[in-house]
This record gives sequence, C-alpha cells and structure tokens, in this order.
Amino acid sequence: MPLLPQLDALWHIGIVRAPIARFVDPAFEPQIEWLPRAPVHEYYADPFALQSEQGLVVICEAYDYTRRKGRLVELREQAPGSLQFTRRTLHAPAHHVSFPCPVHDDGRVFCVPEQGATGRTSLLELDLARGRVSAEHIVLDAFGAADPVLFRRAGLWWLFVLHHAALPRQELHVFFAESLLGPYHAHRHNPLSRDGSHVRAAGLPFEADGRWYRPVQDGSARYGGALALLEIVSCSPELIEEHVVRRLVPSDPLFGLGFHTLSAAGPITLVDGLRPSRVPPICRALAGVFALPFRA
Repeated sequence: MPLLPQLDALWHIGIVRAPIARFVDPAFEPQIEWLPRAPVHEYYADPFALQSEQGLVVICEAYDYTRRKGRLVELREQAPGSLQFTRRTLHAPAHHVSFPCPVHDDGRVFCVPEQGATGRTSLLELDLARGRVSAEHIVLDAFGAADPVLFRRAGLWWLFVLHHAALPRQELHVFFAESLLGPYHAHRHNPLSRDGSHVRAAGLPFEADGRWYRPVQDGSARYGGALALLEIVSCSPELIEEHVVRRLVPSDPLFGLGFHTLSAAGPITLVDGLRPSRVPPICRALAGVFALPFRA
C-alpha cells in the first residue's frame, strides 16, 4: 500500500481558432487556448458546440469528485472571443452521464450522451431556454452505449457506439434508421471492430472537401492517449469501410498527457486535454464538500 495518496490526472477543455477541416492536413499543428478551469472538485471533458446566434455555447461533462459521477453542463461565452463563460447544469441524474453528442433536427435540439450504466441509449431533448432536459427518447432499449455519435448521411441516421457492457473490450457497433427517433436497425456486420486504437468516438463525423472523416480515440498506449482521423470510405447498410488518415498526439505543454475529443464549432474547434494533478482525488472530493480553498 502506498504511503502517500494516489495522485490523479485531470481533463480540461480548450479551443483551437481554426475549423475542424484543418486537422485533416498532416502539417497542421493546433495551438490551443484553454478555458478557465472547473472548480477544484470537478473537471470538464467531452466538449461539443451547440448552434447559437448568441456566441459560443458548449455542452460537456462536468465530473464531480464528491458524487464520483459526471453531469451535463452548458458553458455559454459571455462575449465573443472572451473565453469567459457562465455555467448552468442541464442534466444531473443519479447515474453517470458524459459525452453529450448534439443532434439538431427540424428546429429541435437533442443530445445522445453516454449513460451506459442505465443499459439503454437515449436521445435527450434539450430545452435551452430553461436549461433542462425536456424529454427522453429511448432509441436502443437494451444496449448501453459508450461515447455514442449520431449523424445524418445519405438519407439515413447513423449511430456509432461502443458497447458499454463489453468494456474494457472495445467493440464498435453501428445502427441506422430512416427517422431520428427510430426504429434503429443493427448493422449486419456488428461488431464492426475490436481494434482499441480506432474504435471509440472522439467527436462527430464531419465533411471536408467532399470527404467524410470520423474522429476516434487512439487508446493503443493508454486511455485517451491520442486521437486519429478515419476517412469514412463507405457507410451503407451493407458495408462500413474506414481507414486512418492521420494520428494526433498531444504536445501541449500544459495538457500533454492525453487528447480525446475533437469537436467542430464553426470557425473554431473544441478539444480536451489531460494533465497531471498534484491533488489526490480524495482531497478534491473533500474540497467539494467543505469548500476548501486550494487550486488544482
């Protein structure tokens, strides 16, 4: 047993002032600006942007060491380019929830988060005016998803997920539907991959110069250790074919231990990074309970 408490590593959110398509270029080296840090008993991870006429709106996981669970929060930029945000909680259920992949359809805003402990995969309809979840639509009743991404391509809705019940084995499963709310059909070749370096989603697929790319986590060295971009060569009910076009290794001096989200936000791109922490997790939890005044 160690004599000192085990130290931890923390995720945090940053922005790159370039569109996500720039990441396809092997010569592009992103310069990251980091958002103000979360309270000492929390960290922020899994950032996604919502469409808004009022500036940058980020939804992400806020992991709480006092609850030992994540919740979904909204970070709304106070003024364009200020990197100062107001925060409100969108969803704090009794179970862990993270990776709030957003979906826009017919004027409605949803997210499909990771909440694998429930044993189901759901679309949460968001009421952003009131800052809450207004409805839950179950799309896979007996399949808990890890890091799900849901997007529309070639007239179908595509759901790429990791099978939560199979963890730590990483199995990529794909489902498709004609309507956003389903019914969803399992791809005939599920599970499509068990390659831990190119399975787990790191953000929504995006289109650049007529080609589609899917950001994925490269867990070959460690969880969240790096990213890869896969080109989606074929995406149909008969065939899913992808190949690696670039690997992204963290090099930031502050958050250089890991890199596991890449998310489009118009002219900018959201990322998250991992850094070592000198504060043990138990101290973070106590700081949340007793409001202890120390920095991460």
